Amino acid sequence: MKPELPTTQRAYPLRLTGDDPRWRDRLWRTHLAVNRGAAAFGDWLLTLRGGLDHLLAEHPIKEKTSHRAPNVDERRDRRILLALSWLTVEVGYAGPHVVPTDRVVETFREILLNRGVPEAEVREWQTDCADSLRATIKDGAVWVNRSAAFDAATVQLGPSLNREEVWDLLLPFFGSKTGYLEPLLLEKDEAGSEEKAKDLVQKAGQWLSSRFGTGHGADFTRLAAVYNAMTVAVAKATGPMEREGFFVQMSEALEEYTPSAATPEGILSLISGPGYKSATRNLVKAFGTQPILSADDLAKFLKTTAEDAEASRAKAGGKGHREWSDRLVAEVEAVCGFTYLGSLKSEQPNNGEAPEREAARHSEFAVMLDHAARRVSLAHTWAKRAEAERR
Repeated sequence: MKPELPTTQRAYPLRLTGDDPRWRDRLWRTHLAVNRGAAAFGDWLLTLRGGLDHLLAEHPIKEKTSHRAPNVDERRDRRILLALSWLTVEVGYAGPHVVPTDRVVETFREILLNRGVPEAEVREWQTDCADSLRATIKDGAVWVNRSAAFDAATVQLGPSLNREEVWDLLLPFFGSKTGYLEPLLLEKDEAGSEEKAKDLVQKAGQWLSSRFGTGHGADFTRLAAVYNAMTVAVAKATGPMEREGFFVQMSEALEEYTPSAATPEGILSLISGPGYKSATRNLVKAFGTQPILSADDLAKFLKTTAEDAEASRAKAGGKGHREWSDRLVAEVEAVCGFTYLGSLKSEQPNNGEAPEREAARHSEFAVMLDHAARRVSLAHTWAKRAEAERR
């Protein structure tokens, strides 16, 4: 008896059967729509990478207690990853920004000069990146000038899209600017990479909600003020400290926001919100069960509230439409054949209220964006791997 071979699950819509043949056609059209939508999202992600600022090569490296400038090797590695974000190797690209193989390095030089990089520094970039840009690419692939694609997009969309704004969509999938620029260590265990990729669909959904959702979301301006008040209050505290005394002190600091902050529940009511997580909230819950708070507890609370205040200030005013994100989703809608927002159930009512719509196709668009992000993230990882192996 032959041993049973392990099976690999795949989606093969055309192999499914049923009594009514019409559902097979519908399923196949859905399959095409999702893949076309994912391709449109992916094209935009690649173009946004093409807009990454060359100054990121000098982005400070955070260490335990300070920041420092990158060293020579770190700067070289970053320049290479940026170069391979501006000039990408793609299969099936049919747009206007194809670069002949014998002009890739020269195009790279033009990109830097057009960005105002001095000639002497351009030569340094060429020294660092030329070997990577001359690497042999697989049959059927072409070099694409995504930097030029980004420049064209900014002309079409105006000031809503700039080199910093690209992180609005890139950051959820790459974690941080530093993480995007970090080289891959071949000896490092990457067993968790697949687990890490599983939450990309959640991040895709969160981005769609922040840009196109109709809810108000968390009030980050108010959250920042609350965290700041807590930071100021705990900075005056010394440990060890009784739990009741700590919450009384918080109550006095937060009196203008709520009269019930003398309890863990009162504070938690101030730092909660839809779709919002908080490290401070976890500490407040823990402190509610501790009779005595040590000096280390208070120091940790001080650090955490300060960090949450800074993060909330950065997110304040971040929810809502952008001209470029509206254009992005409109292009996805055009190729996949259905809209993100549900269809209107009726015309505008006479009383001036917004027209009633069917439920938004949020999960469908989140899946398409997730698929696109996985492909682009994987391509970026393989570029890092290729550089590590080349070195």
